[in-house]
Amino acid sequence: MGIKGLKQVIADRAPFALRTVEMSHLVGRKVAVDASTSLYQFLVAVRSEGQNLMTSSGQTTSHLVGLLYRTVNMLENGLKPIYVFDGTPPEMKGGELEKRREKRKLAQSSLQAAEEEGDAEEIVKQMKR
Repeated sequence: MGIKGLKQVIADRAPFALRTVEMSHLVGRKVAVDASTSLYQFLVAVRSEGQNLMTSSGQTTSHLVGLLYRTVNMLENGLKPIYVFDGTPPEMKGGELEKRREKRKLAQSSLQAAEEEGDAEEIVKQMKR
């Protein structure tokens, strides 16, 4: 997700381009939010706690609940969030996306094996991936 090392490159070459701003300074303003990164962030954060929120049919909803609460928080603080979703990835990223798919399959297999064996430590480790 994102470009590795980008923040450091910007910090080195344009240090005044990065700054932390209090939410209160953005009241009434539209704020762009990277939807993909936010959803992924909530999926990973909840998994690290060990349990996802799920529907009665077993579908994970933790990321949606996290996004909802973040949105409510922004609105309550006077911000106007605009969620930006990625478009179709460029062809040159195809190899990287395939590697990620394979890595995800391997992690799923490892998680399933750990669950079948009842290896709690390995389950937690695999859920964080």
